[in-house]
Order: sequence, then structure tokens, then C-alpha cells
Amino acid sequence: MSKASTQPSISQGRLQSLRGIKPSRPKYEVIKDFLLQELTNGNYEPGHALPSENTLILKLGVARNTVRQAIDELVKDGLVKRIRGKGNYFTKQIQNKGDE
Repeated sequence: MSKASTQPSISQGRLQSLRGIKPSRPKYEVIKDFLLQELTNGNYEPGHALPSENTLILKLGVARNTVRQAIDELVKDGLVKRIRGKGNYFTKQIQNKGDE
């Protein structure tokens, strides 16, 4: 079996289920990178809400703590703001590394 087939895939801007996959990195990092890629690609603007925790849990087949850890990392980096009872929102636009 090739190594590529055991890695989570991002196709057409969508992260495929992580259920049963043993990525070379922690799952929360894969989720964080996916959300960062969505922001970098312009799929989200500052002020737009991230997908809900429940949506990410169901879509990716991971535990709530895994999703929260990914979002916590984005909050620490200053890219996401949590608003209790409302959701999580991107706060900054980041640039593609090639655009610098």
C-alpha cells in the first residue's frame, strides 16, 4: 500500500474523514492546517464563522477534543476569536507564502 493512500486527503477544498487513518502528524494539526489553507485560499474572510465543532466532528470522524485543540491553536495564533454561544470566527486574513 502506498504512503499517499494512508494520509488524509484534501480534495476540492474539503478534508476527507480522518476516521481510521494514522497520519504522520497529530490529527489536530491536520485539521488546523486545513482551516488555515481555507483562509489562505480566500474561502473565508475575516469575520466569517468557521464550520461548527459538530460539523467538523461529523465530517471528519474525530473526537470533540481533537477539533477543539485545532481551534485552540488558531486562537493562540490570533487567527480565530471564540464568541461564547455564537461560534468561532476568523479574525485575520493570511497571505499565501508566494504572495509575499
